[in-house]
Amino acid sequence: GRMGPADGLARLEEIAGRTPRYPELLSPVSTMIIASAAAIVLGGGIREALAAAVIGLLVGAICLTLGKRGGAARLVDFVCGAVSAMGAGFIADIAPLRADLVAIASLITLLPGLTLTTAINELSTRNLVSGTARLMGAFTMLLALGFGVAVGMRSIEALGAPAPIGDFGTLPPLYTYIALAAAALAFAIEFRAHPRQLWI
Repeated sequence: GRMGPADGLARLEEIAGRTPRYPELLSPVSTMIIASAAAIVLGGGIREALAAAVIGLLVGAICLTLGKRGGAARLVDFVCGAVSAMGAGFIADIAPLRADLVAIASLITLLPGLTLTTAINELSTRNLVSGTARLMGAFTMLLALGFGVAVGMRSIEALGAPAPIGDFGTLPPLYTYIALAAAALAFAIEFRAHPRQLWI
């Protein structure tokens, strides 16, 4: 009740037009850090962490470039899913590692966890239209990611490079805490948190 619709729209356009808080090129780097940290937290070793970092950087670059291309932005989830599965398969063919873990870790930033949480909150507070739309959007993202991973895995198999799945050792618990701290800072950049909020 403090401003009219026209003033509100002008304010929203002003917010949307602001210069990004962090440089755009930091986004793929933060995706790389999050992917590597996720591989460690999920029980992977140094090979999985390094492979997830490489594929995570590639996923972040795809999101940055395709995300600006209008209609092509709709393909981001599918393309990233396929690239992560194929990349994990190719690397696993060179150096044995848990390809399934690497593929999941490299996609961790694209999983719609916040969207699902917000959707459930909206549904529980009887905001049914926005909650249902957001929930279906999250399911569509998951479906696109899953379909992309399936296509990537089938492509690897067709090329004769099946990705081995096994346990090749995990890192000591200390590395998990370091990975969590690094992931927290990288997520803060991804979510465009204010620098003064980074410490918390």
